[in-house]
Amino acid sequence: MKEIIKPGYKKTPVGIIPEDWEVKELDSLFTFKNGLNADRTRYGKGVKFINVMEVIYSNSISPQDIPGTIEISEAQKKLYKVEYGDIVFNRTSETPEEVGLSAVYLGTEEVVFGGFVIRAKPRNKAINTLFKKYGFRSSPVRRQIIQRGQGAVRSNIGQKDLATVKIILPPLPEQKAIADCLSTWDRGIEKLTALIDAKKEQKKGLMQKLLTGSLRLRSATGEPFDGEWKEVRLKDIGFIPKKTPVKEIGNRRTLTVRLYVKGVIFSTNAKTKITSTGRKYYERNEGEILIGRQNIHNGGIGLVHSQHNGHICSNALTSFCVNEFHNRSFIWHLLSFPQIHMRIERYMSGTGQKEISEKELLKLNIVAPPIEEQTAIAQVLTTADREIELLEKKLVAMKEQKKGLMQVLLTGEKRLV
Repeated sequence: MKEIIKPGYKKTPVGIIPEDWEVKELDSLFTFKNGLNADRTRYGKGVKFINVMEVIYSNSISPQDIPGTIEISEAQKKLYKVEYGDIVFNRTSETPEEVGLSAVYLGTEEVVFGGFVIRAKPRNKAINTLFKKYGFRSSPVRRQIIQRGQGAVRSNIGQKDLATVKIILPPLPEQKAIADCLSTWDRGIEKLTALIDAKKEQKKGLMQKLLTGSLRLRSATGEPFDGEWKEVRLKDIGFIPKKTPVKEIGNRRTLTVRLYVKGVIFSTNAKTKITSTGRKYYERNEGEILIGRQNIHNGGIGLVHSQHNGHICSNALTSFCVNEFHNRSFIWHLLSFPQIHMRIERYMSGTGQKEISEKELLKLNIVAPPIEEQTAIAQVLTTADREIELLEKKLVAMKEQKKGLMQVLLTGEKRLV
């Protein structure tokens, strides 16, 4: 079937674009050079040093975004200096999704980079500086880079392959309009991210006061809670549910916990298999608290929610159920408290990777108020959690909307000029 091209558009090797747009190979626009081969022993002082991780998570970098420094010679500073408008580029990665991610340096302060630097050729007037932020992350460019960067172990794109990558270039006024539009979305995303971070810090301060009893709430009658907080063992407030290994995986997915109290997620590792000599897997149910016995000291703990109900986890995770005499939400917040994790670390043992046994875990002492005060504290912290969760959902939606906007603007499907 013949492809239909609407009036005012043309077919190119990277897709259908407006007739007045161009397709250029990167080699015709830029020069390429390797960055500094960093000596880790020299980290901590000297000139600012852009880390690859800063490139992965942002499409632009300013001096205030660079926390790292490295001590190098004056000759190295001159040789590896990153200039305003340069593109710092991640040529290699363990995953195809991260290879070739880049950021534009938007500062004049002296900085260096340990990766690959792409610099506009002298007198190159074909590309707007801010447009680079988005052009290098556009779908057509990302597809080419990922395709050329495939490797047996790590994804890596060489300079020769990178030079042949084609980028779509609108006329300069339209480049500026696109960059201005997308920058507005970036600023909105940055403000919302900062608000979420501030809310999380507020919640940390609230947890510190409420979970230690330094701030007491009021009861439903308006009177301050004054009941005594008592020290109890974990085995007195709950139990480890009966363990019956599953015999077949079926449609179940494997659960795991992220570090730093980031919750329960479905594992992205290879498909789980059950063997007679391998790990045992157990079905988990909503409301259970999953505890990573090897990483609880790093916040490896999470709550099983409705979407996880009936799925499985390995015997490396312990499931804990709170009894009816205590508020589950309060106990969950208490066990997710970093001060508790530091205490647990003292009870971890082993010759290789240390872990806490279930027996020792149940001996853990905590201090808790009567259930009425537990419930009141849980309500306050749950409200804070919900506020953060709503903001995070809004952030995800904004990022998806920006992604869709990039798709139509950077291919010319939608015109601004």
